Order: sequence, then structure tokens, then C-alpha cells
Amino acid sequence: MTELIDGVTSYILMPESERPTLGQFYYYAQKHLTKEEKDLIKTSAAEQRNNKRLLISDSLKDVYGPADMVEIDACEADVSLVSELDPDQAIDRPIVYFMIDVYSRIILAVSVAFDNNSILGITNLFLNLADDKQEYCKKYGIEFNDKRLWPSGVIPKRIRVDRGSEFKSYEFDRICNEIGIEKQIVSGASGSLKGVVEQAFHQMHAKQNVHLENHGLIEKRYDSLHHKEASLTIHDYTRMVINFVLAHNQQHLETYPLTKEMEHSSCSCNIVGIRLKKIWNAAADTCS
Repeated sequence: MTELIDGVTSYILMPESERPTLGQFYYYAQKHLTKEEKDLIKTSAAEQRNNKRLLISDSLKDVYGPADMVEIDACEADVSLVSELDPDQAIDRPIVYFMIDVYSRIILAVSVAFDNNSILGITNLFLNLADDKQEYCKKYGIEFNDKRLWPSGVIPKRIRVDRGSEFKSYEFDRICNEIGIEKQIVSGASGSLKGVVEQAFHQMHAKQNVHLENHGLIEKRYDSLHHKEASLTIHDYTRMVINFVLAHNQQHLETYPLTKEMEHSSCSCNIVGIRLKKIWNAAADTCS
């Protein structure tokens, strides 16, 4: 109950004789509160909206083909790196930016640097989008023959981002306006609204962390020795990210909801074993 004390509304306890017992309170809560209301009390409205809301569609809703919608996000990798000039000096954890096509799930561009919440990371991401990926990978000692594994020169129509400072900046707006890209910002504390790129980061960590043990892996423990165990440079870790991108772009999604046009597309029969098989090329044919 509340009471006005010196002009200030204050909460005071009821007399002990009027307070409910624990059993009475539990009975009342069980009878009068729904499961959603109890969950809201235990967590928060943001947590409930992000992870437990009613799903009435999927990420492909209102996405009409390849490069129609991409998602961009940044993630701090769970690894501590060392300086390229002094291998004994641990410096920082890298920031990985991904640009992923929502329709085909292909990672179109990456940026690996130490720029967090910075327009520099976004600029590097767009530069990588325009790069010849085969030439880019050769800089890190990686080669692949099929250009369809990692397309280059794609300009998306729309970009879906969160409310990070770099995405709300004037410079990012200027980049989007000059290239002719529509920017869409999702609600705050709702990472599931751009779940395609979030899932890509989850898969990256799941596949990399096994190999990063004893090499600077940041463990969520007080006795984590990542700074002492760190041995990878930014160049080494970029190689790991590139290898993940190439492996990711070759995966075939068995559960992907193919349209009738994709299933009967003649061009899709010539592309075997890569994600583009019935998605990128077939969809491009049906959209043209």
C-alpha cells in the first residue's frame, strides 16, 4: 500500500495481521495470473517480445527474391587476438560484420577488424561486397574455382539492421541514399526480427570455438586464460571467417520452402552441392 509522506508517495508495509501468508499468496497467483503474466514478471517485456511472441510468418515474408533484402549485424568473436608486430602481446577481440541475403541465406560480404559500433566496419563491409571474392581470398591463401560460391558486385534493394549507433548514423544514411538502398530498422531488443544473420553468427561460433580452445578462446568463466593462450593474429582469424563463409554458402538447406517455380526450374539442375542450387539462380529466373 502507498502513503503520502512529506509530499512524497511512499510504499509501506501492511500490518502483519493483514499480510497474506506464502501459501495464500501462491494460491492467489496460481488462480489469477496467466502463464504469460507470470513469465513477464520473471523475465521482462523485452525478453517476452523477443523470444516468446506468437509467430505468424517467417523471415521470407515480403522478400521477393535474391538481393531484395539483406541483413547486417556485428558480433564480437569469442577469441582474443595477438598483435602482428608482437606475437607476445594480446590486444583485443575482433569484430565481425556479416551481410547475408535473406532469400538465399548466402553471406554476401564480411568485415573482420577491431572497429566496434563504427561506420568504418560498415564501410569495409560494403567494400567487400564490391570486391572480387576470388582475389580477396587469395590475399589470405585461400582459393576456390566456382564464383557462385561467393557472389560479388551485388547491390541489395533493402537492408534490415538493428538500432546500433553505426546503423542510425548520418554516414550510414548517406551510404544507403547514394547507393539507392532502403534501410529498415527493427525494434529494440528484438534480435529475432533479424534472425537470419543472428543464426549465422551462432553457427560461426559453434564451428569455430572447438578449434579455438587453447588458442585464445574467451570462455564465460572467471578463470578464462584467453589472454595468455592467445596466439592468432587478425590475419589468421580472418582466414577462419572466410573458410566459414565458403562452407556456409555450400550448405544445402533441406527444409528451405521451395516454390513451384524453383522446383521446376531447368537451370537449377546444373548447380549441384551448393546453396545456390535451387534458390539463387532459380529465383533469379522466376523474378526476371
